Amino acid sequence: MCSMSSTGKPKLVRSSNFSTKEQHVLISLISKYKNIIECKESDTNSNRKKNAAWKALCAEFNSMCGETARDVTVLKNKYNNLKKRAKGNFAQERSNAFGTGGGPSDPSPVTELDIQIKEIIGKQVTGDDSIFDSDATDDHPTREKNIEVVGTEVVDETITNEINDSDGKNELSDEIQEEVSSNVLRLQTKWNSPGVPKRNKTPLRTPHGNLKNKLSQWSAQKTECAVLQKEFLREEHDQKLRHNEERHQIYLQECNLRMQHMQEKHDLELQLLKKSLQ
Repeated sequence: MCSMSSTGKPKLVRSSNFSTKEQHVLISLISKYKNIIECKESDTNSNRKKNAAWKALCAEFNSMCGETARDVTVLKNKYNNLKKRAKGNFAQERSNAFGTGGGPSDPSPVTELDIQIKEIIGKQVTGDDSIFDSDATDDHPTREKNIEVVGTEVVDETITNEINDSDGKNELSDEIQEEVSSNVLRLQTKWNSPGVPKRNKTPLRTPHGNLKNKLSQWSAQKTECAVLQKEFLREEHDQKLRHNEERHQIYLQECNLRMQHMQEKHDLELQLLKKSLQ
């Protein structure tokens, strides 16, 4: 709202603060049009629908709250401020929940109006929970409790049935102990028999001869190539210098010839001028 000042310029007049009733009415009406107002699309059709929704909301708001007439811009600004305040209150509540130091916890700053705003904009208030943060909750839907099993052993079913638990201690019968010992001995005999191939301890040979000699030859050839390249560049540089010197000499000769020609021309013009004066 604005009025005219003494200088003739419009003077802004601050409107009255929103009452508690007006705030609740505004949030209830926005909840009615939330699918349009909170739509993330920003094309021409969506913007036209948003403007129409805000105009309809403004008319309903003024009809329900006749205390002070509010326009669309004022209602939008108030809604944005309420959203910011709700986000700050929920963030403060979360910070208080994970605070340390003992003693009673601080009272929650979240109001009933903040809860209604959270129902409208959803996770825009609190954000998505991360399962990797230190303050992640255990009831997160995607949080999994992995149990790592280390050193599992498979026990033969025939051996398990032979365990005697008469005195409260698991002991193997003599027959099973003999069977296990015979199996171990049989495996040791199998691996130590002459038919099993042994690991070859001889050093491996390179498929292309002595690798050291190959590297030395390659290094010598690379050095020779670098020397040849250096000589070629030097010879090319000398040729360029000679060519530039020759061009410079030719240019000097041309300049001398031009100067002689100009001098002769000047002398002839003087002679003609003298004859014409006589």
